Amino acid sequence: MPSFSERTMMIWSLCLIISLSNRILVIASSSRHLCRPYQKDALLEFKNEFHYNVMAGKTESWRNNTDCCSWKGISCDPKTGNVVELDLQDSFLNGPLRSNSSLFRLQHLQTLDLGLNNLTGILPASISNLKYLRNLTLYNCNLFGKIPSSLGNLSYLTDLDLSVNDFNGELPGSVGYLNRLTELRLVSANLTSLVSLDLSFWNTRRGNVDFTIFLHLKSLKLLHLSNMNTKTMVDLSLLSHLMSLVSLMYFSCSDNRFPGEISREICKLVYLDTLVLSNNNFNGSIPRCFEYFNTTLSVLNLRNNSISGVFPAESICVYLRSLDVGHNKISGELPKSLINCTRLEFLNVEDNMFNDKFPFWLRLLPNLQILVLRSNHFHGKIFSSGASLIFPKLRIFDISRNLFTGVLPSDYFAGWSAMSSDVGIVDSTPDRILGRGSGFYHRSVALTNKGLNMELVGSGFKIYKSIDVSGNRIEGDIPTSIGLLKELIVLNMSNNVFTGGIPPSLASLTNLQSLDLSQNRLSGEIPPELGKLTFLARMNFSYNMLEGPIPQGTQIQSQNSSSFGENPGLCGFPLEETCGGNEEEATKKEEDEEKEEKDQVISWISAAIGYVPGVLGGLAIGHILHSYKFGCQVKKGTDIYMNLGHGMEWRRMIRSLCFIFSLYASVLVFASHAAHLCRPDQKDALWEFKSEFYVDGLHSDGTPVDKKTERWKNNIDCCSWDGISCDPKTGKVVELDLTDSFLNGPLRSNSILPDSVSNLKYLRVLSLGGCSFYGQIPSSLGNLSYLTNLDLSHNEFIGELPDSMGNLKKLTDLGLDHNKISGNFPHVLLNMSELTQIDIGSNQFEGMLPSNMSSLSKLVYFDINENSFYGSIPPSLFMIPSLIQLYMGRNSFSGPLEIGNISSLSPLGFLALGDNNFNGPIPRFITKLVGLWYLDLALWNTEKGKVDFSIFLHLESLTFLDLSYINTRSRVDLSLFSDLMSLGYLDLSGINLKISPTLHLLSPIEILTLSSCNIAEFPKFLETQTSLSYLDISANQIKGQVPKWLWRLPLLRIPSLVLKDQRTLFNEVKFYFLI
Repeated sequence: MPSFSERTMMIWSLCLIISLSNRILVIASSSRHLCRPYQKDALLEFKNEFHYNVMAGKTESWRNNTDCCSWKGISCDPKTGNVVELDLQDSFLNGPLRSNSSLFRLQHLQTLDLGLNNLTGILPASISNLKYLRNLTLYNCNLFGKIPSSLGNLSYLTDLDLSVNDFNGELPGSVGYLNRLTELRLVSANLTSLVSLDLSFWNTRRGNVDFTIFLHLKSLKLLHLSNMNTKTMVDLSLLSHLMSLVSLMYFSCSDNRFPGEISREICKLVYLDTLVLSNNNFNGSIPRCFEYFNTTLSVLNLRNNSISGVFPAESICVYLRSLDVGHNKISGELPKSLINCTRLEFLNVEDNMFNDKFPFWLRLLPNLQILVLRSNHFHGKIFSSGASLIFPKLRIFDISRNLFTGVLPSDYFAGWSAMSSDVGIVDSTPDRILGRGSGFYHRSVALTNKGLNMELVGSGFKIYKSIDVSGNRIEGDIPTSIGLLKELIVLNMSNNVFTGGIPPSLASLTNLQSLDLSQNRLSGEIPPELGKLTFLARMNFSYNMLEGPIPQGTQIQSQNSSSFGENPGLCGFPLEETCGGNEEEATKKEEDEEKEEKDQVISWISAAIGYVPGVLGGLAIGHILHSYKFGCQVKKGTDIYMNLGHGMEWRRMIRSLCFIFSLYASVLVFASHAAHLCRPDQKDALWEFKSEFYVDGLHSDGTPVDKKTERWKNNIDCCSWDGISCDPKTGKVVELDLTDSFLNGPLRSNSILPDSVSNLKYLRVLSLGGCSFYGQIPSSLGNLSYLTNLDLSHNEFIGELPDSMGNLKKLTDLGLDHNKISGNFPHVLLNMSELTQIDIGSNQFEGMLPSNMSSLSKLVYFDINENSFYGSIPPSLFMIPSLIQLYMGRNSFSGPLEIGNISSLSPLGFLALGDNNFNGPIPRFITKLVGLWYLDLALWNTEKGKVDFSIFLHLESLTFLDLSYINTRSRVDLSLFSDLMSLGYLDLSGINLKISPTLHLLSPIEILTLSSCNIAEFPKFLETQTSLSYLDISANQIKGQVPKWLWRLPLLRIPSLVLKDQRTLFNEVKFYFLI
């Protein structure tokens, strides 16, 4: 047993061991959290990159002798010691964020917050080095310039705040690749030149979206916010703020489950061309104020909501080209005011509660191509003895599932020209949005084809032709004129009360793919001619009173027995009922005869094509000679006559001749069918074009890439491929539309536009906009001599336009905007006399415009905006009699504007000359442009001269007027503009204004900018401007209180009110302004 002293020693030793162990654990624990040395160095270097006016803020605590993970604003990964969060918000940082900043060595950062610092300068592209960033906040940092496209490389980013800075230019398209992004804030970012913003299919992962970020994009023409997968339930009163988007022409927020009524404020968007609100939860009625779109709106899609009530007649816009209100709860009659929509091509009111007679007056719409009335309560006869129902351009006619009755006359379908000929219908979509047409909007319609429900979209509208009258109570015989519709693909007359026999004229429908005559009272036999319809893949004759043998054509034999069921008198395959005891023998004999006939055709078909004309000619000559010989011999005796007249040789000759004619007819029918298939050389050219590219099948988040060419299959007809349209008669590819098809990829290294596209030499339409092509435009495009529409916009093309483009003599529409094409104005365009639209805006063209611009005598739309053209504008440009829209802003044109003797009948309605270097007086010729509704003369240098502002009073149609900073010494009385009753946008910034206390402007001004106008008191006339939604009176000399009535203006919102830089601050203003 140990002694007392030994026990004491043991206890002290144990305590010492425990103490040392704890110290080791503490040291080990501390060492795990130590910041990595190179990251500490990077942070200290970053601190020293800035100067501090007052204190260093959070960085004041940063000391080299302490663990950086304990510094203010720093968080580290407890396992690795890597700095993962840097929060220096409001830390008094002063100075630019350098492109080689040590910050970018902190490559494990996941959160970076530099908001509320003075980082004056551009945001460097090297921000993308922080590839693991999830949250990036640069709020109110005085950053300017363009937002770098490299932000698109931050693939983990979920939250991005760039608000309250002075960014300009366009939001880079690469931001669209941030598929994890759930929050994006751009409030007050100065993206003033942003024209098109498409954020559709942005997966917000059911996160919140601050929709007010779009309200500052004043130049926006296209805003696409569909399929954003947000949980934000947005009342469309948000659209009242969109009044600041004065130029908005296209707005879509479909597929977002938005609730509530459609706000009447949307009617303030007076330039709107396309409005798509489909697939949401909107309720209430259709706003009557849609009548305000009377001269602008061409596409209205309210499909698949819960809209109810009657369709107000006054809300119909006469310029409508496409109207879709399908799948709602609309009742009452179809508004007869549609008869004024002479441009209407597409009308779909399916699945509503319309209760009306058949609208015979629709036959007066000359361009109607698609009419869908299905699933409503339409009733009565669809035939009127007083007027023939002729639809010359109709291609889809669907009145199924209604209550229609009556008998159809035999000539009912006579005059339906588009279905009876293979003449293609030209899509007359006007290019009113960004000079590119309404290509962003795709119509769709549900159809039943071959027993399957399908949705027809895109180019299918140009080739698909169908009739569906099923589910009614129509009686009498099927009109024999149905056989005139030779281009029909789908015919559904099922579930009616049709009687009589099946008309044999149906055999003339050689393109028919689906035929449904089931559930009627048809009798007699199935015409055997139907067995020769080689494209007929699906047919249904069930539930009738048909009898006799089923024809044994190849297509009929492939049908299921249910297609012939419930016809007690029918027999033969595929039914189990036989047609008498000798059926097997008769069937075998029929099959043998058919096989023999096929063998004969195969043997003769190749020889017949080449030899038939020769044989016929030889027979004709032989017959003439023989007749001549007979005429000579008949005098020598009657024996010869008897031998010739009754000889077997003569009869054999007649039989041979009949056989040859029959065979030749079969060859022609075969050739006719073949003509509707894509030609092998065309398929090879398309396949070669596709093989130029490689696109990964998945996005970085694992979702599949939607790319048209990926759905091209070599074993199917190329005319059915996505983006392809063919001439139905010749099988030649006439349209290739791969707009925004992600061809870039990831692309191979040769992501230029390949020469292989020139192999498609019959193309009439080539649309490759937004495909990220770069390099020079290939000269081989000049070989496409049939081309009428060419769109290569929104790519990265460089260099000059090739001279070979001058070969495109039939070209009418040319879109090259938003590229990097350089050189002088392409003189080859002057030889293309059919051009109606030219858009070469947002490129790098320079030099002077040629003097003979009037050679473009059919020009309607001319956009050279945002280039570097200089010199004077040739007067010949204004002499073009058809010119309506002229975009020439943001160039370097100079000198006085001399136009010459322009006609007062000029149709010019849109004239944008702002942001150039013009000097001298504003030309008085403007007074002759009485149809002008948009005029931009911003930054016109009048050289401090006087301006006669009364010249604008002749322009009574003006809705948009920008005279900002025109550098005049004139003091202008604002009352001069009181006679412009249609004015909705007025910018007089930089002009010395006189505003009378009794001024009253009657025009419904919605956007008013009076910045730097030397205004001394708050304008009282604003109290009556109830349409005002945006007001800028910054940089004036106003003092005192903000009048209380200002806050009562119904449409004005605080984010739209700009009051900063006043000489004296307003008293008692307690609002926070986003300015």
